[in-house]
Amino acid sequence: MCRSDGLALIRSLNDTQLSIFYQIRRWCLDKVIGKNPDPLHVFITGGAGTGKSHLIKAIQYEAMRSLSTVCRHPDNICVLLTAPTGIATFNLHTLTIHKTLNIGIDVRLPYIPLGEDKLNCLRAKYRDLQILIIDEISMVDHNLLAYIHGRLRQIKQTGDFSPFGNVSIIAVGDFFQLPPVKGKPLYVDDIGINLWSTLFSVVELKTIVRQKDNTFAELLNRIRIRTKVTPMLKSDIDILKKCETGEVSSALHIFPTNKQVSEHNVQQLIKTCPEHFEIDAQDFIINNKSGKLEMKTGHHAKTYNTCLAETLLIGKGARAMLCKNVDVVDGLVNGACGTVTHIVYPNNDKKFPETVYVKFDDNQVGAQRRKCSAYASAVAMGSTGIKPEEERVSNKGGLRRQFTLKLAWACTVHKVQGITVDEAVVSLKKIFAPGQAYVALSRVRSLSGLIIQDFEEKAIYCKDNINDAIQSMSTFFINKIPKHKDNTLAFSVFLMNVQSLHQHLADLVLCTQHLQPNCIAVTETWLPDNISFETVKINGYSFQSHPRSLSYSSSNPTLIEIQAQQHGGVGIYTSDNLAHNVVQVPNVNLECLVCNYTTHNILIAVIYRPPSYPMSLFKGNLGKLLDFLEPINNTTVVMGDFNDNILTSSTICKLMTDRGFVQHVTQNTTEKGTLIDHVYVKTTHYDVEAIVLPIYFSDHEGILCSFTSTFNNDEWEFDHL
Repeated sequence: MCRSDGLALIRSLNDTQLSIFYQIRRWCLDKVIGKNPDPLHVFITGGAGTGKSHLIKAIQYEAMRSLSTVCRHPDNICVLLTAPTGIATFNLHTLTIHKTLNIGIDVRLPYIPLGEDKLNCLRAKYRDLQILIIDEISMVDHNLLAYIHGRLRQIKQTGDFSPFGNVSIIAVGDFFQLPPVKGKPLYVDDIGINLWSTLFSVVELKTIVRQKDNTFAELLNRIRIRTKVTPMLKSDIDILKKCETGEVSSALHIFPTNKQVSEHNVQQLIKTCPEHFEIDAQDFIINNKSGKLEMKTGHHAKTYNTCLAETLLIGKGARAMLCKNVDVVDGLVNGACGTVTHIVYPNNDKKFPETVYVKFDDNQVGAQRRKCSAYASAVAMGSTGIKPEEERVSNKGGLRRQFTLKLAWACTVHKVQGITVDEAVVSLKKIFAPGQAYVALSRVRSLSGLIIQDFEEKAIYCKDNINDAIQSMSTFFINKIPKHKDNTLAFSVFLMNVQSLHQHLADLVLCTQHLQPNCIAVTETWLPDNISFETVKINGYSFQSHPRSLSYSSSNPTLIEIQAQQHGGVGIYTSDNLAHNVVQVPNVNLECLVCNYTTHNILIAVIYRPPSYPMSLFKGNLGKLLDFLEPINNTTVVMGDFNDNILTSSTICKLMTDRGFVQHVTQNTTEKGTLIDHVYVKTTHYDVEAIVLPIYFSDHEGILCSFTSTFNNDEWEFDHL
């Protein structure tokens, strides 16, 4: 993801999402500067439309950006996003857990370690892995989680029992959706090792961010947590009953049981494909004499762990679905749907097709395979060739050859978990498990695309113990985004190194809109001297700029060289209702802008010192500036980016404190862990507080400075008569 797309993604986060994002970003930055924080074990949950996937994409982007700086090689994988199902991984543009960590389909305990050859490949690939993000965690059972733990321990070669090999795990999902097909869901404590409830902390997204149909999203979140003994709201029942139109639709039909699905699919096949036919699987057994595979007459009496059907009903024009992950990267995943367009036989032999061509609903599915296809007419209409697959289906080495397809006018609720469609027909008849109705109804994006058959209020319910299990987990602590405090005696300034005001104006607006500071002081504005202020306007503020090009008149070679360079520069935004004047400063060869706020009797100078500016020369010029400023006002503030790290040593800080100023910033102000953004104040009228706030768009953090008058109201008014 490019930088502009990443910033746009982060800008779209709401307050709760942003708080979670910043907390995980803080962990990454602590890792980068060598603090070695404990691994994260976080469970991010929430209902339909709360933006879980949106948030993890932002987390993935930012974590990769920051952690890549400590990788042994810039291209090494430090953050890995994965999911248990093929359809979920395709939507996330990633691979399944099984493929990622070389875990087999049949996951049984005790844990079976991976062999050295395969393990060495994973170690080379994931040697710098710091964070594993698992989406759709509700479909992960205890056994699979134990295998993830085991694989990561092997990869990272931790000698102790450190959970997940000291790799941070961010799990994302909704336990109110369907549990794993096999095995116990994670919210049910398992006998033996507990890698979930005692280890992970939870944070829940509650705000609906899906804008297409908020009414529907809010309804879904109510029925998501509805127990059998909790009555539904009458308004919710009325809304859902209006969807019971009796309308005949060609949209995807979702049923609770396989029998219902099969009946509907056969009906549609007969109706739509008059020339439909059956493809009999080719079953093979091992010849006892030759030891070779040979095709058997008929089929295996019993088969195990296969999705390949004994008989596949098919026809040109049939709706079909892949029932196995064929090529996850190319989107040919279990659950991908489309329409059969061509059926090709080898040399006109009509017994068993060579290829079945499917035009998938998503044009991206099969795009790579189509480039290699020789059947031009099918490829021209966007169809992808599906070849027969072979699987071992018996304990005696028996093999089956068949197409990994099934009819898909209808699907079970279990099959559609993880997909979203514009239209669907949902049958609530024969619901047999908690969460089924919620999952089925939440597959469509809006109420306008939903048709319900056999509505029953009692069919909509969740499992009673899910909420209790989540409530019993520890809470993932997040710092809330600071808000504006209405205090007439307070004056606030937000200081920020923006590293290009043009590029980051929208980000600066987002980061300051909740704070509503009186002033926004910016360094490294990177503006030219002929800037049109309309291009950097923030509503409710006026703007003054002092670019680098106008800051120097010295014959010093270093300063001449600095002036010739781009970047640098400072600026101040001032609230429209605030009386102030820009102070004309004598030429002191500093990138500096000074404003005097007459109502509050505060003089503010914002400064940027380039790293190449000689310290002794800078201090001399700063002293000249202070000589000019201090007589003007009894409260003088000097703030900015001084590129001088107070946490190690700071000659600038000593100069300022020797002149009676107090430096108020106490935390590091950059991603590298340095404190180079300073706030110096000399006053007898104000109590000063400086808070460092996380900022996503610069490698500097923001600083919110609050000045609270030490006078009471009467004294304040008298002092300003």
